[in-house]
Amino acid sequence: MKHAFQFKSFGNISNEIWNSILSLRSSVFVFEQKCIYIDPDNLDSTATHCYLLKNDELIAYARLFKQETWHIGRVITAIKFRNQGLSNELLKETIAEIMEKDPSPKIELSAQTYLHDFYARLGFTAIGSMYLEDGIPHLKMVYSPLE
Repeated sequence: MKHAFQFKSFGNISNEIWNSILSLRSSVFVFEQKCIYIDPDNLDSTATHCYLLKNDELIAYARLFKQETWHIGRVITAIKFRNQGLSNELLKETIAEIMEKDPSPKIELSAQTYLHDFYARLGFTAIGSMYLEDGIPHLKMVYSPLE
């Protein structure tokens, strides 16, 4: 089943949705993963935010932005909606949105190492070696479209 992901710039997100985004990000990254970091950050205001609502509840989210290259980050699915393929669909929709804006983009993300295989199945390749980001092992991964 294809879901209706929404893509909105920071200025076009309602306060209620923005609060839901920050709450989901905090519940996953700060509480569940025990990461202490500043959120929101200065990238939120220039990012496009992709999210999925189910019965007015935020269940999946990612942000994308372009600096020298495109970046996808803050990829999350609410805990009670995991293992249903939503993250896979979220990433595919996010990549498609970037490719609509830029037909031959360079896309990067910072993947938690345990998710390497998940991102690899979507066409991402690890570049370099593991590094710590907010105390969690990560890999820089770059997108190459699958044939």
